[in-house]
Amino acid sequence: MLLDAYLRDHFVDTSTCAALAGITVQRLDALIAAEAIPAPTYRCNAGTIHSAAFGSIDTDSRVSGAFFRPECTRWVRIAADAAAGEERAAVVSTLAAELAAHLRTCDDGAHRGGATVEAL
Repeated sequence: MLLDAYLRDHFVDTSTCAALAGITVQRLDALIAAEAIPAPTYRCNAGTIHSAAFGSIDTDSRVSGAFFRPECTRWVRIAADAAAGEERAAVVSTLAAELAAHLRTCDDGAHRGGATVEAL
């Protein structure tokens, strides 16, 4: 199946995401529930695939489970390493700092050099 290959080649399932981040699946689920990290990119339920971008789509695939971009494990680690109750703040502050640093490198006179990162 094309969908199965796409998911296998570009995404990791819940247990693999948790393992890559060095945490339990229960901790991963708790971080998602607390909105400290992004939810899975895709949730599949044998015959349906759901994404935030496209909603639910019927499919002939029998795959089930949640699938994450492997690159997202970085955000999982940041949240997991934060103090209890500070997980989302740690992720947001890291993202904001990196975005602000990148914006400073984009000032070539043609862009707004005074751009700031507002609260996320």
